[in-house]
Amino acid sequence: MNKVSSVVHPNNVLKNLDGEELNSAWFSGDTNLSNFLNTNIFDKNTIVAEQALKIDVYRRLALHNSEVKNCVEEIVNEVVGDYQEEDPLFIEYKGDDKSIEKAITDAFNEICSLLHIRSTLHDIVERAYIDGQIILHLTYADSSPRKGIKSIDIIEPKFLYFDPKENIYRYIQDSGESGLYCTATPIDKRLQFSPEEIARVDFGLYEKNICLSYLEFGIKNANILQNLEDLLVPLRFSRSISRRVFNVDVGNLPPKRVDEVMKQVQNKFKYKKFYNQETGEISNQQHITAMVEDYWFPNRAGGKGTSVDVLDESGNLGELSDITYYVKKLYRSLNVPSNRSNLEDIDKVFDFEATSTSKEDIKFFGFITRIRHVYSKLFMEVLKRHVVAKNIMTEKEFGVIEGDLNIRFTAQNQFIEKMEQSNLRDRMDIFAQVEPQIGKLFSVDFIFKKVIGMTDEDIDAMMKQIEAEEKDKKYAKFYQVKDEEDDF
Repeated sequence: MNKVSSVVHPNNVLKNLDGEELNSAWFSGDTNLSNFLNTNIFDKNTIVAEQALKIDVYRRLALHNSEVKNCVEEIVNEVVGDYQEEDPLFIEYKGDDKSIEKAITDAFNEICSLLHIRSTLHDIVERAYIDGQIILHLTYADSSPRKGIKSIDIIEPKFLYFDPKENIYRYIQDSGESGLYCTATPIDKRLQFSPEEIARVDFGLYEKNICLSYLEFGIKNANILQNLEDLLVPLRFSRSISRRVFNVDVGNLPPKRVDEVMKQVQNKFKYKKFYNQETGEISNQQHITAMVEDYWFPNRAGGKGTSVDVLDESGNLGELSDITYYVKKLYRSLNVPSNRSNLEDIDKVFDFEATSTSKEDIKFFGFITRIRHVYSKLFMEVLKRHVVAKNIMTEKEFGVIEGDLNIRFTAQNQFIEKMEQSNLRDRMDIFAQVEPQIGKLFSVDFIFKKVIGMTDEDIDAMMKQIEAEEKDKKYAKFYQVKDEEDDF
């Protein structure tokens, strides 16, 4: 592995994860060329530029649309959970080698310390979810490579691509239109990175080699909802005003003179207020809006003379069914249960019981579990780089044990936890009923597998643990109670 590190350009750093705030960064590209690269990857007017535009759309949507922002917050909070005093992540090793378990656990704790994971996990999850990808830049200790990774930064995904000829990641040199990287030279190491320095994951969503975010599925509904909300106040304003109908007696005046008379009367009596859509204010400046202005009709000689009638406002001004429909549709398109929109301004109590849990809720919890796997994959990749760099084991050796490693979030999904408890309670109830039939109708192995739902590996592990606990003084009192009950 190449231990030589480059230095990230300050303009490319969106958040420095070692606690020192810089202009931190993000990044796009993929070492798997078959998934991400095409022949036009080096043309900044094609795939790289399109990717940057997509990310801009997602960021604007999450920043300016309150409902989208709320959906993102719901998802991020569910993914991160409430870990309180505990570390938000932990690693499990299913193997029997205690030395490997200790080495891996220590290395993982070092990675969490470098990430300042307690304070940055929420930000990492949110940024990645909005952009549809997350890339970390890993800096190694030049003086002593055995120290492994020295620091970790999140870097800008826009305008970054992988150069397969030189096996390196590069930022596109800006020609000066946007002023992003116009001062950098082509050999500036702050704009290029080796594959060993980059750890990247996405959510597996692609369209024509463009990496997508889950926000992609809510763009249309978010735009429709935004347009409806923008039109809501002007429409209410226009329909709430009583308009007057002026029938002005113009006698036998010629048409040209009639127009002059009508304009004089209009300027004398018409409204001077209008609604400013950008600021939400009602201005007293003169502004003619057809929906809110009065109606003027000239009456010829022999008519009823000048008269003024009133058109009252009409329609149900409190009707919001169209807004409600698209709010719910937006939430569903972003995989968030529509009951979390809280349209009625009532805090609903969610008790995770089968009678209260909707199909949307079950899908949402399953979605959160899938999303967590993506972030676990990212941290596993960083762990592998750190372990290999410290010469704890080779990349091949890590690949052998990787299947026995599992990075998990400390805060368990409350629905999954409740469901597991409910299933265990049901199994224990069944066990209490069939226990008298053990050795008569059912074997112990059958009860373990069919009633408790344990595999052969689970049974072996449980038996070993019971044997060890019986000899452990810490658990002696529990097994003494068991022995007394058996004797009785």
